[in-house]
Amino acid sequence: MSLPLAFLHLLLFLRTLLPPHQLEPPPPLVLPLLDQLPYLLPPLILFFILLLLPLSLLSFRRVLRLMVPILGPSKMSLK
Repeated sequence: MSLPLAFLHLLLFLRTLLPPHQLEPPPPLVLPLLDQLPYLLPPLILFFILLLLPLSLLSFRRVLRLMVPILGPSKMSLK
C-alpha cells in the first residue's frame, strides 16, 4: 500500500471516530468582516490611493485634499 493511500485510509478512519459536531465546517470569516466594513473602508481607501499614486507627484496640499473627503470634514482651510 502506498503512503498517500495509507494516509487517506487513516484519515477516513479517524473521521469515523470523531463526534458529528466536530465534523461541521468552521463558521465563515466573511460575515464578521462585512460587519466591520464601514470602519475598515476609509483607511483602506486612503491606503490604496497613497499606494497607487506616486508620492513624488503629489504635494502635501494635494494629499490633504484627498484625505479630507475620505476622512470627513476638517476645520483646516485647504485654500
